[in-house]
Amino acid sequence: MENPPKNTEQTHENYLLYNAKFFLVFLIVFGHFIAPFTEYNIYYKTLYLFIYTFHIPMFIFISGIFSKKEIAKEEIKKYTANLILPLIIFQTLYSLFDFYITDNFSFYNFIFIPYWILWYLLSLFFWKIILPYALKIKYILPVSILLSAIIGYLPIDGYFLSLSRTVVFFPIFLLGHYATPNFFSNIKFKGDKILSIFIIAGFLLFFYANTSIDYRWLYGAVNYNSLGNSQWYAGIYRLFLIAGSLLLGISAIKLIPAGKNYFTSLGKNSLAVYLWHGFIIKFFKTTLLIILIYKTGTAYSLAIILLASLAIALLLSQNLFTDFTKKYLK
Repeated sequence: MENPPKNTEQTHENYLLYNAKFFLVFLIVFGHFIAPFTEYNIYYKTLYLFIYTFHIPMFIFISGIFSKKEIAKEEIKKYTANLILPLIIFQTLYSLFDFYITDNFSFYNFIFIPYWILWYLLSLFFWKIILPYALKIKYILPVSILLSAIIGYLPIDGYFLSLSRTVVFFPIFLLGHYATPNFFSNIKFKGDKILSIFIIAGFLLFFYANTSIDYRWLYGAVNYNSLGNSQWYAGIYRLFLIAGSLLLGISAIKLIPAGKNYFTSLGKNSLAVYLWHGFIIKFFKTTLLIILIYKTGTAYSLAIILLASLAIALLLSQNLFTDFTKKYLK
């Protein structure tokens, strides 16, 4: 959800990245909306697997693009203010909201387990802090890929301090750092958009034919044994998943308009959408409105959820709402 440095904000390449960020955060809202239906509807399960394969990995990749290879005390203070402070505040808000709804509270979870969507803030903080040191390690990219596969064999709680996700997705963050702001624009050849459409269609067909896939593979927080894959080669599945997320993500972003448009400025405010939309999703689920929507049928419910997700993303990405968020995070 990070924005580029101020001295590079108005480049043509960054317009594409901002447009992509709005598209991705819209998918995050949409994905959370349809999550309750994935066990009952093959179409929603297909969309869920499809979206979760690439939306967060692409956010991580874009964050890596604008991460510095050197770090100073000022940067650490900045990362703490922009990531850890929102984490603490929203960990408290979401926990209180959950307690109000369920009357349950776990002090252990409050301290050690980032609440639901908040894991990304903690992992992003870790990635930014360790990046300068990781870059000093020879062959760090293959090493990070190997560690991403290895951690799945360990019998650990992958949600603890978001450590599993930090390790699993670090190769994607690292690849983003090695890339440049014009990375997506540089992937250009005759028929590139047609190829992207075929790749996207191929993934959709694959997931439609394989809805039995455990979606927790896409979370990066569950070990292989818990996923029912304790074989020695289970780590290979994760390597294919990383490659697939990059292929699908790049293909999707290639179809996004690269020029400045209405969504460009909204893409700068993706963090506010990410932080606040969970309350709206929880409200829909708690009041059972989501069930009423689902009962309208697949086609109608899909249309309603798409429009609702877009409306939420548009609302929460307005400057007025973002300024309010920044004001109370300082």
